Amino acid sequence: MIRLMQCSVPLLLPALACAAASSAADSWQWHTPPDLWDCPRLFHAPHDSTMLAGRILLEPVTGAAGARSDAVRSPNGAYWFCVDAEWSSRPDAGEGIRFGTSSPDVDILIFNEREHLIGLSLVGHYINYDVYCSWISEKLLFIRVWWGRAVGSDMILDVESEEMLYLETVCDGTIPYRQFGGVGGPGRGPDHHE
Repeated sequence: MIRLMQCSVPLLLPALACAAASSAADSWQWHTPPDLWDCPRLFHAPHDSTMLAGRILLEPVTGAAGARSDAVRSPNGAYWFCVDAEWSSRPDAGEGIRFGTSSPDVDILIFNEREHLIGLSLVGHYINYDVYCSWISEKLLFIRVWWGRAVGSDMILDVESEEMLYLETVCDGTIPYRQFGGVGGPGRGPDHHE
């Protein structure tokens, strides 16, 4: 039985999300604070299921388990995933696939040698950014989806157990980096001179 995850994030205004992350450096749990970064970076925060309710859905799909020509096979060749045929896809240097579409709703179908497929629906993703999928082992699938310009989700799905093993928020650190001034603190970025 597939565990249904309703962990969706409503579309967030990027400025609001980054402002919440960077407004109070003392309360935010940075691994390294943005004023010490050499350049903007992605950073991670705990998953907030209230923000993502109804946006990430994992459920069985019956009736369409035949292999497709656009399927991306796992390293052992036993499992595969694909996306709706109207999507454009292109290989990524990291051996993953980036999918683009004009639709804000994404359905990824995953075959795991069962009578049904696993359906991973990503509802309301930010269409200006591609969805990235990559096999990280014979049975683990990494997915990155962006909900807006600054906030997304990183996931790792175990296709054999049909469970999400990892789900965390990924944030674009450009705004916090600029607000904190990069290396040296606010107003003291790499180009600051006294």
